[in-house]
Amino acid sequence: MKELNADLTLDFLSRQKRSSFVLMVGDDLGSSPIQVRPKIVGFWSRTPDHYADQYKTALKMIKPGVKRIRLYCAKDIASTARLTVHSGNAKAIGRRKAPLTETLTWTNKNSQSLRFPYDNPTAVVVDKTRFFAQNGEEVEPPTYIASQGIFHHAKAVTGAMVVEYQPEFSLFSVEYDMGEEQIEPERLQEMKQAWLAGNIRDCEIPPVYVIALAEGHATQLAFDRQFWPEGSLGKRGYINETLPPPIELLPQVEDPDLCWDSCWQQIADGKIDLTEEEYSAILMCAEASQNPGKLQYVETSRQTQVDRIFNQDSEDIYIDVERPTTMTMKLSRVDGKESCADWELYPYLPEITFRFNN
Repeated sequence: MKELNADLTLDFLSRQKRSSFVLMVGDDLGSSPIQVRPKIVGFWSRTPDHYADQYKTALKMIKPGVKRIRLYCAKDIASTARLTVHSGNAKAIGRRKAPLTETLTWTNKNSQSLRFPYDNPTAVVVDKTRFFAQNGEEVEPPTYIASQGIFHHAKAVTGAMVVEYQPEFSLFSVEYDMGEEQIEPERLQEMKQAWLAGNIRDCEIPPVYVIALAEGHATQLAFDRQFWPEGSLGKRGYINETLPPPIELLPQVEDPDLCWDSCWQQIADGKIDLTEEEYSAILMCAEASQNPGKLQYVETSRQTQVDRIFNQDSEDIYIDVERPTTMTMKLSRVDGKESCADWELYPYLPEITFRFNN
């Protein structure tokens, strides 16, 4: 009778645990920040205050942000689940598996459950301590019951173990925007001002709220909005919307303003009242100087010598061969353009010389 009661208790607990319904932000590939640009900024930091508003308009979202969200729940529950995003939308991608490591600790207990024990996961013990019964006797560690997702011992024991398993989860792609619908205009303006000043994180940014619902289940989470870039990179004007995606390019100059000022003088002769075309031309000039893009080594000089090779059967028959003895290669841009500032070339060598022996 006692064994029957124990089995009923375990089964009742396992049914409770199998109802796991948890949202988590995943590290799955596919996430990306909101891409923003100022539609018109002009020389906002160089203009008098009473003209500043003429050069500043709303930050323009070029592309919404994307975050991958995991919903840990049993397969039968997942079939009825749906996600709601405050100021965004969610798209179901499908069921996935990923390794998860957990620590389980017993203090005079019989059983410990995996956090996500549904769908009969296979659990592997990575490491464990010694286990002791209440009377101090050392005993075997608890054993795993896959159908219930628990490690169980017939006696109340004390000890700990580290286990690894791969619970299934439903993967969603959440698309989110800047949050204009969530916040008052004054707060949104504060975000724009912080971005123009160099770092949007200097103000309070509303998080993205996600709610998951299924039959008999509900949960929610919030995650931080991410932006690229997170602040104005310099005193720039109109920005072309077809700029490449946010990737880190090397080499880059130490002070981007040097390139901006150089291009500004070259294209617009330093005037403030610029047209949209002039803004675009200055920006492309400055960015092309900061990011040389693809580099290549180009031969700049060569020294040669002529060797005469005779026929082994007749000294009257020979051939003269010109071969290089020294060759110098210089690092250059593939497009052949020069930069308006020195490059930070590390770890590349600006020049390589090859010497050939006989």
